[in-house]
Amino acid sequence: VSEGASDDLSEGGSSDTNLVDDSLPVSQSKDEDGNGGDYESEAGLGRQLSSMMHDFSRCQNALRLQTQLTKQYMETCDVLHAQLKNMQQYMMDQGFVAEAHSMMRLKPQLGLQAG
Repeated sequence: VSEGASDDLSEGGSSDTNLVDDSLPVSQSKDEDGNGGDYESEAGLGRQLSSMMHDFSRCQNALRLQTQLTKQYMETCDVLHAQLKNMQQYMMDQGFVAEAHSMMRLKPQLGLQAG
């Protein structure tokens, strides 16, 4: 079996055509007929690269938007937390201590730290 395999390689059989020569740029490689027919594949690669760049740009924009929305969400949470603390203090000042303490128990459910 090993003799037949070595014969194929030495005679330039189909095994040679499957090897990739990384030392040659794509534009110098030949198609099966020996013609420089890789311009179509280069154009295909160019289109694929362009499509990938477009997809990357869309992902980058989506990430920017997500970051901006997260920042706005955090700012809104900070405002709501400050309003909650002000309401608690007002309720305690008005003598509604039990209600103010029940509001403090709500804070962990809102994702806010006690304080």
